[in-house]
Amino acid sequence: MPQAFAARVLRTLLIQGAKSAMMSAHRRSDPISRWAAALRERSGWQKAVVALANKNARILWAVMTKGEAFDAHHVSVKPNPPPITAPAC
Repeated sequence: MPQAFAARVLRTLLIQGAKSAMMSAHRRSDPISRWAAALRERSGWQKAVVALANKNARILWAVMTKGEAFDAHHVSVKPNPPPITAPAC
């Protein structure tokens, strides 16, 4: 299967899955469903579907590359930036 075709199929599946999840997001209480429902109210149906598909793609990539189980309640924390030091005179 050519790579471009596989990428198109994968994008289609991610969008279809996001549409399905968006349809029932208002009935669920997990963090991603709450986020998706709130985004739909702010941005509209299609933008929220694409954003959810993007979020799912990033989650899938992280799970596959790290080899860890998905944790819906994980909170990512940005690393502390290095302290800014004054140049030595």
